[in-house]
Amino acid sequence: MQMKEWDAIIIGSGAGGATVARELSKAGKKVLLLEKGKNHNWIGNVLAASRYVDKLGMRKSKEGLMIVRAITTGGSTVIYSACAGPPPKWFSSKYGIDLDKEAKETVRELNIKPLPDYLLGERVCRIMDAANRLGFEWQVFPRFIDPKKCIPNCLECNLGCRQGAKWTARDFIEEAKENHCTVWTEFNVYKVIIKDGQAIGVFGFWRSRPVNVYAKIVVVAAGGLETPIILQRSGIYYAGRNFFCDPMTIVYGTINNSGEAYGIPNTAGSMKYHNEGIFLADFIDPRLIFPLQILKKGIQYLPNCFKYNRTIGILVKIKDSPSGKINTDGTFSKFLTSEDKQRMKRGIYLAKQILLEAGANPKSLMTTPVRGAHPGGTAAINSIVDKNLQTEIKNLYVGDASVIPESMASFQVLTIISLAKRLARHIQSKI
Repeated sequence: MQMKEWDAIIIGSGAGGATVARELSKAGKKVLLLEKGKNHNWIGNVLAASRYVDKLGMRKSKEGLMIVRAITTGGSTVIYSACAGPPPKWFSSKYGIDLDKEAKETVRELNIKPLPDYLLGERVCRIMDAANRLGFEWQVFPRFIDPKKCIPNCLECNLGCRQGAKWTARDFIEEAKENHCTVWTEFNVYKVIIKDGQAIGVFGFWRSRPVNVYAKIVVVAAGGLETPIILQRSGIYYAGRNFFCDPMTIVYGTINNSGEAYGIPNTAGSMKYHNEGIFLADFIDPRLIFPLQILKKGIQYLPNCFKYNRTIGILVKIKDSPSGKINTDGTFSKFLTSEDKQRMKRGIYLAKQILLEAGANPKSLMTTPVRGAHPGGTAAINSIVDKNLQTEIKNLYVGDASVIPESMASFQVLTIISLAKRLARHIQSKI
């Protein structure tokens, strides 16, 4: 099949792709949004998540590091914790990209703010009080959550929000569709069509049928793992290097009181050690995911699986070296350097101090296997794309976490939306 012609084709419907689609369609541009996954309407529990979480969260590097992502409309925003943090200052100081305007605009549009006290939960407050007694400067984070729709102690943010309280990129997709953006799901993009040094369209498979579609502009926003594969197939062979993933582990401990509600995971945390590349926050896995993470440590931890209602946890996330590489066949390499391991060890030590202060049994402390939280860097600014996020191929842009040049070790979504808004405004001036 051959189809012509769009103002812009956007590959990927996560935070970046959905934002570009929304902004361009709002400006009256003819936009086609392509998504590899389905539009899964059943979300919000483990069984549902097994249909859209890539390989059940077991996608691994050659070295065994797990990377978690979702393949569905809205991408990984369906399973993120909905926390918001401002774009790092180094975007401006090191790379000459000021995202302050776009970030503030997004905060106003989506009413991003910290959760009210009644949604915090007693175990979250227990951790926060203990951390502040130790001087960790623990604070409640701004969230992409409407508290009026939120159910206290739900604990399912990271499986998909059934209440519609959590903003996801699906909300921007719906806005784009209202402005006549066309959305095709189950479209597996193979490569960008290049002619005379510029992008003119996309070749892929729509529900197994080979299809060519054409446009003035192509934006690849398929995520930190998928975007570099598409770019490599399109002739940008250096894409896929500089891969980081914000590795994280969770340190768990048990307390005596089983009657305390947990609240919403990732409600509050500390940026005190962020200059060292360490981020800390409260966290607990969803109820049915929790025992799986425990048992990965070994059968000796089986008794911990039955103590969910007495468990408190702290997420340790680190800034990792860009030591990974994505290959054209979809395999990838990612390992933790000695510096990364030392940083993780330091973060685990700090987390244990807080848990002990919060009343956790010292013998109950344990850590989960390390997971990769935020794949990025694989089409980095000043390497694969310029400051306008254009590649060496004219009219071919990248609009997702791939362009972030170094690990943020914190929340990415507000930064990705801000980059995508900036990109959309640049594209509008070109078409």
